Amino acid sequence: MYTENTRDFRNLLNTSKGRDKFCQLLQYTANFYVTNMRHSLEYASLVKEKKIESVVRAKTFESSISNGRKIFRLLLFLNEVKEIEDLLKNTKMWLPLRVMKIISASCSFIYYLTDNIVWFSNMNFMSKTIPGFGYRWKQIKNMFSLTKTVLEIIISAVTVKVKKHEENRLRRKLEKYDSLIVSPADAECYDLTTKLILIRREARFHMVEVLIYMLRLIMLVSSLKLVGHDFLHPIFVSSCGLGQSGCTVFKSMMSKRPFYKLTIEEVNTKLNRSPTTTKGAVATKPRS
Repeated sequence: MYTENTRDFRNLLNTSKGRDKFCQLLQYTANFYVTNMRHSLEYASLVKEKKIESVVRAKTFESSISNGRKIFRLLLFLNEVKEIEDLLKNTKMWLPLRVMKIISASCSFIYYLTDNIVWFSNMNFMSKTIPGFGYRWKQIKNMFSLTKTVLEIIISAVTVKVKKHEENRLRRKLEKYDSLIVSPADAECYDLTTKLILIRREARFHMVEVLIYMLRLIMLVSSLKLVGHDFLHPIFVSSCGLGQSGCTVFKSMMSKRPFYKLTIEEVNTKLNRSPTTTKGAVATKPRS
């Protein structure tokens, strides 16, 4: 029971990216608590005077997690080189979408590279500004993070639309099988149903991605003090951070779940129906 219930979480922690995402959730949870206490009418003055021990500990915890996460992103920009190479070779993808993904991957490359540079500059291994230009490395990092975020919102929204179009196409093809039980014996029906399940599942995860990047955009607008940042309350911005980190962990845990074949007998058991009339038929569904 323990192994089954914790499998997705353990799989998340088996990768450096997964641990980074979980640590991000812990970081934004602490930040949310600190931000709420800092803007509380009752506790704001005590927080300012550092008289509430739990807030002091939460701030220390947040800072430690933030610094610790840097190691998970060390040399992560190398992964983006492979991503760009794969996209350049993928001629089957719709050209406008492929161009946006290439630009987004390029922004990711610069973001992770400058993130490593900022980390080293904070340890005084190198200058915090670009020699000869005066721009801070952190400004470059945030600028490319903003560009990537806007692109990813567009990419995810377009992908959802494409998946929905494909879903409708498959539904129209399946209309002639409305009265049939899905079975491997009916190869076309079985194949179309499996594709429909996969496409619907992918579309939902892309919807989650749209939400994640929208929340990140709000956070960047606030941190970069862009137009409209005056209307964003710190508690709202902090809740966006908590929401996007939670959605990121959820997506990472659920998107890689395997699929398996489900017999009609199992379906009938759940529906309290007799399995005798449909013995031997097979359907597919996502593993729950």
